[in-house]
Amino acid sequence: MITVVEQDQEQLRSLVGRLILSLQAGEMDQLAWEELTSLSRALTLRLRASPLVPKSLLKELRFAIKAMRAEAVRHKDHQRLLKMADELELTFDLILVGEAHGDRVPGVPRII
Repeated sequence: MITVVEQDQEQLRSLVGRLILSLQAGEMDQLAWEELTSLSRALTLRLRASPLVPKSLLKELRFAIKAMRAEAVRHKDHQRLLKMADELELTFDLILVGEAHGDRVPGVPRII
């Protein structure tokens, strides 16, 4: 039986592959990016309370971030691509610290 996290890992791997292949072709698969963003944000919520996070999931996210930055050099809209990589890196960092995007609201003090 496949767990939800395993399904997420497979979907993440597929989306990262689609996105990177499109970037290498000089294009940008906007749908893959939107789905990747949506899935990674959902993972911050699902994994927020979990003390353990699969390394393969983190590896896929890190690979996507590095590949996006590497491809940005050759891409026509390199600034946007770098910003997108920064967005994904923030999500990666939030997963590592066990938080989600809505946990930090600008201008509102955090209570720990």
